[in-house]
Amino acid sequence: MSETMNGTLDRNRAADYPLRRREVVAELLAERGDMLVVAGLGAPVWDCTAAGDHPLNFPL
Repeated sequence: MSETMNGTLDRNRAADYPLRRREVVAELLAERGDMLVVAGLGAPVWDCTAAGDHPLNFPL
């Protein structure tokens, strides 16, 4: 398989930058104001919960 996908994704470079979901979610929700968050099943629910409880969190 090619090292790139459709010329857009360099797999070697992507491996060097792992996504830390919980850190990303916590940053997104840090100053959420009155934003409603509806988290899907599985990991998204746990990521939102780890960022802190909030009355506008609605896990499925």
